[in-house]
Amino acid sequence: MKKTLWALVMAMCMVILCASSAWAAVAELSGEGTKSNPYLITSAEELVFFRDMVNANDEKYNAEGVWTALGADIN
Repeated sequence: MKKTLWALVMAMCMVILCASSAWAAVAELSGEGTKSNPYLITSAEELVFFRDMVNANDEKYNAEGVWTALGADIN
């Protein structure tokens, strides 16, 4: 019984670790936010990150003169 419980706990830990790496949050967008080097949005996760930063009034992303560019088709 102990071995079965231990195996189940280890399996659950593996699933959680694998899932958390797949759902890693975006920490920052590439680019500088300038006209010549805009923040590049290449995935749905990056778009959500940018939206959240703008809605939170983050000074880096929600400022006058910030440039962004779409770097890929986003589904």
